[in-house]
Amino acid sequence: MVNAWRCNNIFQKFTELLSREKELSNKVKYYAQKLNITPQNLNAICRKETGQSSNEFIADHNINEAKRLLLYTDVTIGEIAHRLNFNDNSHFTKYFKRHVEQTPINFRNDNY
Repeated sequence: MVNAWRCNNIFQKFTELLSREKELSNKVKYYAQKLNITPQNLNAICRKETGQSSNEFIADHNINEAKRLLLYTDVTIGEIAHRLNFNDNSHFTKYFKRHVEQTPINFRNDNY
């Protein structure tokens, strides 16, 4: 069992990794490896700290980053997909639509 201080410290490091643009990924395993813990432990820590799974926490962060890029930059959908570590625009668009209920292009156009 991981103690409360260590959980908080790991969670803080996790959020710092997420805040670094070049470190963005949509894979729990990626962050768990960076933190030298198992994906299961990262998931348990996220649930303890936020009530969300690590996958949900990453998705929320990535969707918020995508929204920020769509609203405040002229970055293309393809560039956003690449920054968020998606293999192609289609996969990113489906991911975004699943979470936001509209495509990235429609989101950008509706909020301009």
